[in-house]
Parts: sequence; C-alpha cells; structure tokens
Amino acid sequence: MASLPRRVLYRDGHEVTNAESEKNKTPGPEDRYLITRGTFGPFLGWVADAIAVPGSLTWSRWEQSGNELLAVFRCHVPVEKSRFQIKGCCLPDGGEVKGFIKTAGYSGEIAIDSQSGAIRRLVFRADLTAIPPLVRSDIMVEYGPVDIGGKTYICPLRSVSLWRGRSVIPLRGSNGKFGTFGPYVTALNDMTIDHYQVFRSESRILPGFKPAQ
Repeated sequence: MASLPRRVLYRDGHEVTNAESEKNKTPGPEDRYLITRGTFGPFLGWVADAIAVPGSLTWSRWEQSGNELLAVFRCHVPVEKSRFQIKGCCLPDGGEVKGFIKTAGYSGEIAIDSQSGAIRRLVFRADLTAIPPLVRSDIMVEYGPVDIGGKTYICPLRSVSLWRGRSVIPLRGSNGKFGTFGPYVTALNDMTIDHYQVFRSESRILPGFKPAQ
C-alpha cells in the first residue's frame, strides 16, 4: 500500500493528471489493474441515467450522517441504458490478448441531503456477468461542502474503488512475446480529495481610458 499525492485538473469535462506527478511516480504491478476516472462530473451522469430508466430508482431508507439526515435510494441500470465502462486486460471474447473496453450495467445507492437536495454519496457496483476476467468492480464517492474562492460548492471529498480480476503473466516463446491469465488480484484505490483551487480570469473596464494611437 502506498500514498501518492497528485494534482488533478478538470478541463473541458475531462480529468487531467499533472504530468510532473506522473513523471516522479514509480509504477507498481497493480497500477494497470485499477485506474479510476470520472469522479469530477461523469459519475453524476450515471445518476441521471438511473432517474431516466423507469422503475430503476426505489426508496431504501433514512440515514443519519452527523447533523444531516440523508435520504437513500437504490438504483439499477441495465447495460443497454448504461454509461458505466470497464477497461481491462484481457479480451474476454477470445482472440489475441489485448485490452478491452466493455459497457456494464450497474446497481447501487444514491444518498441525498434531505434539507439541501445535494448528493452526498454515490455507490455503484458493476454487473460483470458478461465480462469473465473480472469478478468485482465497485466505486464509492462521498461529497461535501468545499470553500473555493470565497464560495461554497458541493465537491467530491473521498473516492474508494475496489477491483478484482485476473492478472496477466507475460510469456516469451519462439514466436515472440504473449500473455496468459495469471491468478486473481484485488486492487483498492482510497483517495482523499482536498486543496481545491479555481482558475479563472477577471476583467473590468476603466472609465476615461483612451486607447493608444
């Protein structure tokens, strides 16, 4: 288990990891198995999908969290309505050994602050019945108030991802290098998100200003 701080930028709807932090990182053998993306926005699109699917969202319970009362709903989104993508190795449909991208259905929970209506927690569990190399892919994101530039925003504070699937063992034979399935491995990402900053520009018009000739 290792702790690694990174600076993440959110630009044009995409998360961009600071290049310098990537340069100084020593990759571990588990890094290729679990990379979490989508915390800063795309995950909320899955909530919209759950609301849009008839019968997907159902009442679960009330939950006390500190001074807040949370309304918790269960959801289930089938694969044909899902945007939950699983990336991994290796191709589960046969053929050569290479990475794959699969869309999976999912179920989970949505916890909402009963006073403000803000989402405070998302939990999603992928339906992996059609993706043989993987047996588990879960994501949890907690949200809370954050002061950024003198304004309060509801932002991700913590994200936990759990993944379990087949590892890949590289082999070298007379016909070149190839890979084969290895034992199952479990990977866990437990991320704390803080030190928020907002980058923006401001301008104003000065009275009595005369442009230079």
